[in-house]
This record gives sequence, C-alpha cells and structure tokens, in this order.
Amino acid sequence: MTATNVIRLDQLAAAAERLFEHITEVHGDTVEVDADYFWSIPPDALYNVYEKPKELTIGQLSESDQHIRQLLEGQRPPLAYHLVWLSDLLRAVGYTVAG
Repeated sequence: MTATNVIRLDQLAAAAERLFEHITEVHGDTVEVDADYFWSIPPDALYNVYEKPKELTIGQLSESDQHIRQLLEGQRPPLAYHLVWLSDLLRAVGYTVAG
C-alpha cells in the first residue's frame, strides 16, 4: 500500500521563515558545520522502508552549497533538484544546532 501525503508549500515557507528567525536569534547569521561528506541514500531506496538500502552514495555539503550559491547568483536557473541540495544543507544545520 502506498501512502500519499499532501505537502503545502506555503506551510513549508512559513515554517522555514520562523525557524530561520529563531536560529539567527540564537546562533547568529552563520552556523559552522564540522563535516563536508555525508552518506546519501538513492531516492528509489530512501522511502522504501521495507528493504534495507543496497547502496549508499556520498554527498558533499560544499558541493550542495555551491549549487545553491550559483542559483542565488543567477549562474544557474532554478531546478527542482535545488530543493535536494538545499535539504542537504538544512539537515546539516539542524543537526549542528540541535546537537
């Protein structure tokens, strides 16, 4: 059985704004993350919780950051995959400030 979730983008944007305000208040304008490489699960295995992933790949925060910077500087057009790169960075910030 496949579950379907409806994710409201306006709620995500509002939550992100509220959380960024909070993190900025507590930690300032930057967060220092003591890592660059991380394990990544391919998308076809990420949401299949009934099977153990057969393969892990390696991601790199500095590479994800570069993609986001290029987007913001107008060097690359917006792509849906920018959300994946952004999520790499958001996860790293979240783990760093929460831990």
